Amino acid sequence: MDKNINNSPCFSDGSKNINYRPFHGNEGFSLLELIIVVAIMGIIFTIGVTNFATFNDQLNLSNSAQKVAREINWGKNYGIVREKFFVVRVWSSDNKYQISLRDKFGSEEVITPPGEIITVDGKTELDTNVQLQVSNCDENDPCIFTYNYLADVWDDVGKAVDITLSLYGQTNQTVTIDNITGVARVQ
Repeated sequence: MDKNINNSPCFSDGSKNINYRPFHGNEGFSLLELIIVVAIMGIIFTIGVTNFATFNDQLNLSNSAQKVAREINWGKNYGIVREKFFVVRVWSSDNKYQISLRDKFGSEEVITPPGEIITVDGKTELDTNVQLQVSNCDENDPCIFTYNYLADVWDDVGKAVDITLSLYGQTNQTVTIDNITGVARVQ
């Protein structure tokens, strides 16, 4: 057996033949691997965007319900302090509402809660895609509720009023105005 097989010079200058092979684990990604990763990321992104849109809509609905209840309670207290009747008008067809004060002589003024922006016609709009429906009210548009500060009750109501806020026709939040306590709550 020849001992110099691996050490035998192959070139005339005496240098040895060394077979150099680069490390095979550092060759990069194949096109197929990149396509698979991009497809998986696309699926995850699509699911995330859909869930975010649903979450955002639910958040808008919840914020609208809280805003309506808060503004009704604020307006009722605002009227009591000024010894005026508090009036809430709800336009289900336009998804708008308005709060105002009426004195003993029937003179009425639209009031705006702090930080609220109202339309030119003095109405407050709800968030996008939120719809209003009022129960225990005549089929009038607007539906009108008046809080009598002298008797500490809601006139024109007779029983609890539910203002239902929905998203794409699905009922999700209800603002209940209690005729006994006069307080608006989100349920």
